[in-house]
Amino acid sequence: MAKQQTIYVTIISREKKVYEGEAKAVSSINEKGLFDILPEHTNFISVIKEKVIVEEPNGKKTEFPLIRGVVRVLEGRVQVLIGTLPKFTNTPNQKSPQTKNPTISSK
Repeated sequence: MAKQQTIYVTIISREKKVYEGEAKAVSSINEKGLFDILPEHTNFISVIKEKVIVEEPNGKKTEFPLIRGVVRVLEGRVQVLIGTLPKFTNTPNQKSPQTKNPTISSK
């Protein structure tokens, strides 16, 4: 069987879905430090802080700042639940399967 090259990622804040799409890797920080989630990662759950970085298949990296949240890897899918967002002055573009651009709520 061919090795999986991407993982499906969903990032959700309290208000809305802020990212959804394929990625080569997802990185974040937990109490032990920086970690990466790659395709075929084992099931995993962790409290996270500071940021989530999504590396898309084309190599583009998008950073989603946060204060705290939870990341879960289950059956080859990554779900990030953002509990608290920092205050923003600028809002990146929205990303969905149709638009392919990330967004972070400014609330």
